[in-house]
Amino acid sequence: MTANNYTIAWKLLVERYENKRLIAASHIRQLLGLKQLHKESASEFAELVNTISNNVNTLQALNIQASLSDVIISQIITERLDSTTRKAWEFKLNDLPFPPLNDFITFLEVRRLALENLNPGEVNSHSDTRSADGKGDRHVKDRRNTNTFISI
Repeated sequence: MTANNYTIAWKLLVERYENKRLIAASHIRQLLGLKQLHKESASEFAELVNTISNNVNTLQALNIQASLSDVIISQIITERLDSTTRKAWEFKLNDLPFPPLNDFITFLEVRRLALENLNPGEVNSHSDTRSADGKGDRHVKDRRNTNTFISI
């Protein structure tokens, strides 16, 4: 292997394996998966502190330009998504490693609206509280988990 080939090979390896979002996700999962301590134990505390330090130091070493709290919250949300939505989010990200949390929330809201429009009968956010005579107020829960009342 020549020096020129080595440089090219190294660049290809870095491009392939230096996926900062994937690396950050792995370390965030380790932090979120810390085991519960059931007793005071020097060895358990040492393991806890080492795990925390190693993962936090690695996250800091990634030089993430976004807010670390945005990255952590986005990771928690991402892991709760269905596979189709998660795939759509990944395609939308393209090469952006750490989008702002607001962008992610906007993506989810746009997706919710689209799904709601595609399947209007599936929306389950209404609860009818009419009296037996059919009159009275109908209670409707809106999209922001606040309550509004419509008089009928």
